[in-house]
Amino acid sequence: MELRIRKSALRMAKILYYGGFVLIWIALPVMLLAVSHAGPGALITKAWLAKRFFAVFVPGCAMVSVGRIRQRGLYSCPNCGAPLTGFRRSPPALPQSCESCGVRIFVVLDDKKH
Repeated sequence: MELRIRKSALRMAKILYYGGFVLIWIALPVMLLAVSHAGPGALITKAWLAKRFFAVFVPGCAMVSVGRIRQRGLYSCPNCGAPLTGFRRSPPALPQSCESCGVRIFVVLDDKKH
């Protein structure tokens, strides 16, 4: 059985997932600055840095979560609807058959709307 996935939907899920990791990595130096250099009387205060950290870190975590959930939703069995990937299993390591119903699955990437 064929599992058709739109390239644009998969691309958007990957952009969300990896873009979120970029935001998280950007937030880490801000956190290090808050821990090391901000003190009383400093031009940049800990409160200012904390606001910037959470303004980047929280959306990054949300993007990673939404991207991963979206990727998992794209890879579902066309016969029974069961997810083909576990939450920790990455999509390139897809099983050749559904673990729930046993149907053999072929993944086809296209840009046609179904």
